[in-house]
Amino acid sequence: MQALRTTLANLPSSTFPMPTTTLYTAHILPARPFTRSSTTPVDIKHSSFKSLSSFLHTAEKGGLLKLKDARPDAVVVAVYPTHADVVAHALHRTVGEEDERRRRAEEREAQQSAAAADAEKRMTVTELWKPHLGTQPLFGDLGFE
Repeated sequence: MQALRTTLANLPSSTFPMPTTTLYTAHILPARPFTRSSTTPVDIKHSSFKSLSSFLHTAEKGGLLKLKDARPDAVVVAVYPTHADVVAHALHRTVGEEDERRRRAEEREAQQSAAAADAEKRMTVTELWKPHLGTQPLFGDLGFE
């Protein structure tokens, strides 16, 4: 439901037909609910469906998507994000969002450490003025040695 309401609802119609493995890996798996204390993985193998094809055929019977049987694997021809169950679904924090947040934090840390390393390697140039012959009285008048 989460994938249908978020990522799949925004896809252009030209992305269909889509292989079921692409649907599962790129859309369904990242849309799983994120919990810090989950010990049981949330995937189809640990569900009552036991396989992706049986899960998708059940979703097709429920009117959530349309499949076309092709060998060796079925393809998703269309999804229906305006289905009543999808519209009623309450959005939740997902594994994909958490992975994206962690990736951005790691990139930010890497950029900060690279900037700190660059700062250590930089050379500082200090411009010094030395009085010479005709300018010595000027420096003396200004109070510099």
